[in-house]
Amino acid sequence: MGEGRCCERTRAATIVNIGAEAVFTIVNLTLPHLREGLDFDSAAAACRAIYEVVGVSAVAISDHDKILAFAGAGADHHEVGRQVLTDLTIETLSTGNVRAVHGAGQIGCPVDGCPLRAAIVAPLRAHTHIAGCLKFYNTDDVPFSQQEIEFADGLARMLSIELELAEIDIQKKLATQAELQALQAQISPHFLFNTLNTIASYCRRDGVHAEELLVEFAELFRRNLKRHRGLVSLKEELDFVDSYLRFEQHRFGDRLRIERDHERVALTARVPPLVLQPIVENAVTHGVTSRVGPSTVLIQSYVDGNDVVLAVQDDGPGLNASARASGREKRGGQSGHGIGMQNVQRRLQGLFGPEYGLTVKTPPEGGTRVEIRVPRRMPMSAMREETAANPAAAKPDGAKPRAAATRPAKPAPPRPRVAKPTIVKSARSRARKSG
Repeated sequence: MGEGRCCERTRAATIVNIGAEAVFTIVNLTLPHLREGLDFDSAAAACRAIYEVVGVSAVAISDHDKILAFAGAGADHHEVGRQVLTDLTIETLSTGNVRAVHGAGQIGCPVDGCPLRAAIVAPLRAHTHIAGCLKFYNTDDVPFSQQEIEFADGLARMLSIELELAEIDIQKKLATQAELQALQAQISPHFLFNTLNTIASYCRRDGVHAEELLVEFAELFRRNLKRHRGLVSLKEELDFVDSYLRFEQHRFGDRLRIERDHERVALTARVPPLVLQPIVENAVTHGVTSRVGPSTVLIQSYVDGNDVVLAVQDDGPGLNASARASGREKRGGQSGHGIGMQNVQRRLQGLFGPEYGLTVKTPPEGGTRVEIRVPRRMPMSAMREETAANPAAAKPDGAKPRAAATRPAKPAPPRPRVAKPTIVKSARSRARKSG
């Protein structure tokens, strides 16, 4: 009996001595993992860290019905993925109370020869529900001390805070994703309305041409629906803008000229779909409609350090004095530019962070210049967003898509011949070619 009390005092003294340092060490080791939520991987990392720091015979973490991680004595039958075995764990999951027992019968493991003789089981909470349990085991039949019980309970509370932060992160990401999808859905009807207006202008004076434009628009909108999720390369976005500009060319004729100046290395940057089209639409609307003669819209893309800058510049009247005085020339300026630009700003900052987005400027030569800054390489948060929106992007290389049922191929109808917009290379492009 005296020997048992000696063991208890020695073990309690060890926990007290390492208590504060152990908690900080464990929190630092487990925080990066548990912030992703409670699963097999995060539980295994946390369980191993606790086992190596605390020095008990075994440590386990379970969720509400199965063992997520186990380290130490008894791992041969307390297997990861199996349903929780001990009556003690089931009781803690049910009541939410911290329990400490000693003796094989009190632990309640149904496997004969289980070496575990003393246990502390503390609940892991996430807001209002019990997410799982943290368990300490020892192989000597000596009860855990009050200090050890309080240590285990305090550690479980710290881990619970990490799990609550993980749930907040998950809910925030889901809300952000839903908002981004809602904003993108707002842009599509805006584009639809303006394009149909262009087609309608031809219906009375040139019915055949209006029919050709409708066929072209149907193809354009079909492509838009296919690319409605995830991120696309800048090259794909520019191709879509070219399709849009063909309709504007029909609307304005020779009054609209397009200059392009793109660095090849910038074209691989990833951007949300329909991020550039509203900017180009505003440049056409505010540039061409406000001038009597021809108007030029310049579309550029280039690398700037770790970022890629997309620029759309028109030679219209530019921002007025009141807009400049009210600070709308700064990043995110959107007054007078419609809901499309507001949505682009929110989508970019929601995906990439507040340091990215729109900047509206008035160049010295006049007109309006809108610059879009995006990261050259996608940050991890945006990669997770793209994977969530487009699961096919997460498939390993070499994965073959499931074969679809084959049907007899129908001959494709002839594509209407639609005039392309006038394209003028900028001086910067001509200088590169001549060099």
